[in-house]
Amino acid sequence: MLEVKRLFVEKKTFCLRHISLKVEEGSSHVILGPTGCGKTTLLETLMGFCQPKEGEVYFQGKSLLKFPPHKRPFAYLPQDLALFPNMTVEENILYGARMRKYSPSLLFQKLVEVTEIRHLLGRYPCQLSSGERQRVALVRAIASGQKWLLLDEPFSALHRGMKQELWQLLKNFQKEYCLTLLLVTHDIEEAMTLGDFISILIQGEIHQQGTAEEVYTKPSTKEVAHFFGIRNLFSATVVERKSQSVLIDSPLGQFTVSTSLPLSSGEKCLLGIRKEHVHLAPPKEFPLQGKVKNITFSGAFYTLEITLPKGLSLEAALSSFSFQKLSPSVGSPLSLFLPSSHLFVLSL
Repeated sequence: MLEVKRLFVEKKTFCLRHISLKVEEGSSHVILGPTGCGKTTLLETLMGFCQPKEGEVYFQGKSLLKFPPHKRPFAYLPQDLALFPNMTVEENILYGARMRKYSPSLLFQKLVEVTEIRHLLGRYPCQLSSGERQRVALVRAIASGQKWLLLDEPFSALHRGMKQELWQLLKNFQKEYCLTLLLVTHDIEEAMTLGDFISILIQGEIHQQGTAEEVYTKPSTKEVAHFFGIRNLFSATVVERKSQSVLIDSPLGQFTVSTSLPLSSGEKCLLGIRKEHVHLAPPKEFPLQGKVKNITFSGAFYTLEITLPKGLSLEAALSSFSFQKLSPSVGSPLSLFLPSSHLFVLSL
């Protein structure tokens, strides 16, 4: 297991503050956050390229901070891939293994076949496309013989179709070769696809940790909700505190919402819900009524902006099938239902 304890790293005008996380062996742990939040700095610290002012890094119970980068048990795939321009693809792939005096002959042959790069082995990095360079860098990291991979935005330069292909390839590699992944990205879909466990890093601090489903459906801070692009946030007041839930009074009505936040009666908070969790129906089927103000098609679904009483508005998302079945249009009335199981509350 890799364990980071209260890491404090200062880098010019930026710092990572009290970072603590655990990466279980055999898992895929994703550090998710916006550009400039400190994701790369965290990986560089784990690799030994940056020295923390405070905190500890343990691997299998032993401190790593006294070890130089080349003696740490990680294969590192930096954001710029760091392929050597004066080496062929084959030489690039075998470089790490040779430095560690590891013979990857059978592994090398299999990786080359699976990734379909055999015809590229004699080429140089400047002769490769972005997707080909990405494959080569990934194969080089795995061929090093290390079971722990640190990946810095490994697919950021690729289009969505190529990303999805390489996500599946990486998942297959992880399972077949018993790899442990620590990957950083700002791509939410990538994090949800690859991450068994996700830590959300914003402005140098970890705001939330949990499974992909937990952090996606129930953000724990306003900053996390804004990062996810959640616009359905409404001022509310706690009416009653229960053991694992709170009764909330909001302009949308009263709701009982499960939460572990230490909210007390009378306290102001925010009530939120993702747009895809809003249920829509013909007028008067549900108590909450609204009118369609705008409709946007994004390919995967339709987003409806709906005006509500008291000057409020709300976003709802519909699949193509649901949209065709309901047939909403701008100006048409609808009724809404907000399931308590998908509501969340945030502290102000």
